Amino acid sequence: VPLPSLLKLDDAGASKNLKVSRCRGLYELQSRQVNGRPTWRHIMRYDTWLACDSSEGIEKWCVNREAELGNVGVAWLMMFGIGNAHPGGRQRTWDWFDRTKKKWIAEPAVTCEAISEIPPPPQVLLLEGGGPLVPPSVLGYYELSSRQVDGHPAWQHTVQRELWIVHTSDYEPPDEDLEAAPWAVQKKEDLGTDEVELTLRDLNCLYPSDSKHLWYAYDTKVAESEGVYEGWQPEPTLRCLAMTAEEKVRREKAAAEEKKRLEKEAEEARLAQQRAQALADELIRE
Repeated sequence: VPLPSLLKLDDAGASKNLKVSRCRGLYELQSRQVNGRPTWRHIMRYDTWLACDSSEGIEKWCVNREAELGNVGVAWLMMFGIGNAHPGGRQRTWDWFDRTKKKWIAEPAVTCEAISEIPPPPQVLLLEGGGPLVPPSVLGYYELSSRQVDGHPAWQHTVQRELWIVHTSDYEPPDEDLEAAPWAVQKKEDLGTDEVELTLRDLNCLYPSDSKHLWYAYDTKVAESEGVYEGWQPEPTLRCLAMTAEEKVRREKAAAEEKKRLEKEAEEARLAQQRAQALADELIRE
């Protein structure tokens, strides 16, 4: 049986554990072997590998750093016992190590499945929602461009043409324990810099619409009092949705029809109020 060229590790957003969330994503088969077993490397986080560990004489599939491959017994995720030639499929549960309880904890939400190809980038992304910190101009539709930024697909706003959703490796957090923000909304003039309008702190997701993480908007007041990094505030209601060009057209048509309906209702209410006022005026004159 041939080995899968791609493995998808996911938890459907069910796990809130940081060790689990940093392992999500796609892993690509490598020529390298560890303990006589194949290895897969994360296609977005090159320091994250899925390989066989043989510490304490027990083979298990692990997700960990490249420097920890082999037999150190250290991992973000671990599947005890190797049943098949690869970790895909529902063989056993994946576990993470709880340092407080000093034991491995099962995480049943985690799945590892073989997939045939890397999914293509969405034709259209829609940014919607968000609070007062989110500039209204950044909301709306972004269409896939032929241009790549930082070696990844880029999407351009359909109205505000200077705005892009891009991958950027320029912005790094001040503390290595904090998550970097590789996906961002940027102005064209700022591409390739750390000047961004919105950020998405998710190093794992292939495309921003795949992410289960929150977007962040900048609060100048917080930044002035607490620091630049702390100025980035989470936006729990901001969403990035993927769709086809046809879905975009249908959404726009439905939105236009809804707007027309609301305008008609408002006009009918205004005319009804005018008629009621005219009748009241006539009764007063009588």
